[in-house]
Amino acid sequence: MWSVRIKKSFYKAVLRSIPVILNACSVYGSLCFDLPATTSPLLRCLGYGEYFVRRFWAVFDELSNLRIPLYTLRNTSFTLHIVHRKEGIPHIEGECIPIEDIVCFTHKLRCVRSPHTHALYLYIEGSYSGRIFVRTNVLRLLRIMNVWREQAPYQFIKLLDDFLDGRAGADDLLRFVLDILIDNKRVMSLILPKLPLSTEELLKLSPLLRIMRIPRT
Repeated sequence: MWSVRIKKSFYKAVLRSIPVILNACSVYGSLCFDLPATTSPLLRCLGYGEYFVRRFWAVFDELSNLRIPLYTLRNTSFTLHIVHRKEGIPHIEGECIPIEDIVCFTHKLRCVRSPHTHALYLYIEGSYSGRIFVRTNVLRLLRIMNVWREQAPYQFIKLLDDFLDGRAGADDLLRFVLDILIDNKRVMSLILPKLPLSTEELLKLSPLLRIMRIPRT
């Protein structure tokens, strides 16, 4: 699907970062409207060394603007869009978790902006006949998921981490994703042209899940 090989530790660094940011959003009542999935300061706070951080951004710089197909049906598709940026990122003074400017304002927090910081953004994009009709930040989507089913985002991230370590299989991921879709079928049926009702249907619709189901050597 793509030529750049991603080390498992890089995936796991993203999975470690996302719950930290989600927790901060919860504490401050933030919408997580458009926050990065990780940043250089956050990676360092999580204990990653400079060599790891440099290699991490070198890889995601090559992957920037990659769109990974999550769902396809005829001329409708949903993709995971990876975006690497260097920009000013606000955070509370003395901390390293990215935060929204509006949170600093509404909570009267003393915030500073790290200039020219590496940031990894993840988006879910829906397109019809090649034209994007919806674009949602993944952290925002996970915040919404937590309203639908409390703790579901953390369970999903834990399941992905277990999958990387071989403690869970692709079928476990399939069942979890299907449960989330069916639990919220009134909403999802307004977004997806066809709502899968079985793991077999979901596999036919999701190129990424089909790839994840291939036995790893």
